Amino acid sequence: MNRLLRVVLGFIGLGIVIYAGRSLLISREASELEAPTEPCPLPEPPPDEPAQIKAVMCGLGDVLIKSSSYKLVRSIGLGDVMWYTSTGGHTTDDLKNMMFSFIDYMAEVENKEKRSSSKRTPTIKGHPMSPAMILWKKGKLSSVAMLEIALLHVEDMDRNGVFESEVEKRIATNMAKALLDPETQAKSKDEILDSTKIIRMLASQKDKSGKRKYIFILVSNTETELIPLLTQRFPNIFNIFDDVIMSGDIGMMKPDEDIYDYILEKYNLKPSECVFLDSAQENIEAAEDIGIHSIKIQKGCYKQVRTGLADLGMLPASK
Repeated sequence: MNRLLRVVLGFIGLGIVIYAGRSLLISREASELEAPTEPCPLPEPPPDEPAQIKAVMCGLGDVLIKSSSYKLVRSIGLGDVMWYTSTGGHTTDDLKNMMFSFIDYMAEVENKEKRSSSKRTPTIKGHPMSPAMILWKKGKLSSVAMLEIALLHVEDMDRNGVFESEVEKRIATNMAKALLDPETQAKSKDEILDSTKIIRMLASQKDKSGKRKYIFILVSNTETELIPLLTQRFPNIFNIFDDVIMSGDIGMMKPDEDIYDYILEKYNLKPSECVFLDSAQENIEAAEDIGIHSIKIQKGCYKQVRTGLADLGMLPASK
């Protein structure tokens, strides 16, 4: 009887730990949504003459949809994560930093052998992608091949004493699998951001003939295998757009200027006739360099986005 009681109490204790971990992650996500993580960017000065905008170009990740931290944590092993953040004495920020350290490590090692010819390097949350990751995002390397490369990096990090414990190595291994598995990535993206409301407001506008006033083009650095999964998961978002341009389909990616030139040529547009909404600073700067009106999407800063669109004459000025 005592043994049975201990087993039952053990399961109850485990349940409490898991619930507490889940609550911690969810509450952290909620707090992140309440306020900007950094000062909101100031809108660009309005043009001297009214802009004649014909097309809206828009990013996807952290622009229209966002990944759930909790779902990603579940996919890399909730038990290990709970040990790491409790027994191991680390925080959820340490876990996030581990992922970025892994991305930085890959970029540093690979860049010793091959430098990117791009004027600007694509990033993940501000951390430069490695050459292999860039090939993966451009559809020139499969997710399976990219995972093999990533796991070699994990072994290399282990040999160099980067990990403090076997648990850390296991977390890094599972983290690589989660980040590079298309189905896990698709399932983790479950938050539709408020910027979609702004896009829908623009899409509802009609010209004198009753047609939509603007062409809507989704431009995303998304690997080939993930594209159909996201299309199925978010049909109401993808249906807004007249065209969906994914890096894995065309072999080009932001912030390289060739992807912007490709869109301009495809639709016979001038840069000044387009507005581009994105969350990555390097993508914004690249578009601005060729004359495209650009507005940075940043969590909690949607008022500034609306102001920028109003300055271009696309939305009414805020009161």
